[in-house]
Amino acid sequence: MLPRPSRRVAAVLGALALAAGAATLGTFPAQASPTSATTLVVNANQPLRAVTHVASGGLYGLDTATIPADSLVEPLHPNTFVQMAPGGSQLPNGEPVPGGDALVVAPEAAKAGAKVVIRMPDWYPNFPYKWISWSNWLSAVDTQLAKVRASGATNIAAWELWNEPDFTWDTTNAGSFDAGWARTYAEVRSKDPTTPIQGPSFTHWDVNLMTPFLDDAIANKAVPNIVSWHELGGASTIAA
Repeated sequence: MLPRPSRRVAAVLGALALAAGAATLGTFPAQASPTSATTLVVNANQPLRAVTHVASGGLYGLDTATIPADSLVEPLHPNTFVQMAPGGSQLPNGEPVPGGDALVVAPEAAKAGAKVVIRMPDWYPNFPYKWISWSNWLSAVDTQLAKVRASGATNIAAWELWNEPDFTWDTTNAGSFDAGWARTYAEVRSKDPTTPIQGPSFTHWDVNLMTPFLDDAIANKAVPNIVSWHELGGASTIAA
């Protein structure tokens, strides 16, 4: 039969046990109480939520640094303008000369509290776009990135990598759009790791286009920050 420990030994052992327990507990950081700002609430019973805001702005809504006048733009409280690639040559709506250069109009947009989305393929004059080559396109992408970086513009909302590829992308000469998207995405991110990227900007919502696009984007680590499409197919194609 083993002798019983003395009270002093028992007290020492108890103190060591408490210290060890305290040390173990001390390895876990204190958890802050949840707040409305740190809690995501999902209503799984409802496919759509109530509208919280609306978009306001325009496609080529600004022509130059002074047209339209600030007095006409600012009362509208615009949010975003989609504009021509900086240094581009797109002739919007049959105009005889290029207009709406993103960097030219960015200051006017900023005065109205708005940002600018740069439509990169509007570097080219024609619509639908006429594909030249991959070296030409990536050079155009690099030139635009350099122009924005040099400008110091702070109200660029996103890079829109292409526009309506379901009828403007030259699959014969450029390969598949999904592969082209990933290649362009990588080029932009190699030089601008932070500005949001927007796309794919299909002409209309089509789950048969969007699903494989997003699957490929995930596989290629090229998911757009802003998923966009247009509604040129009429109300029948809009999911409700």
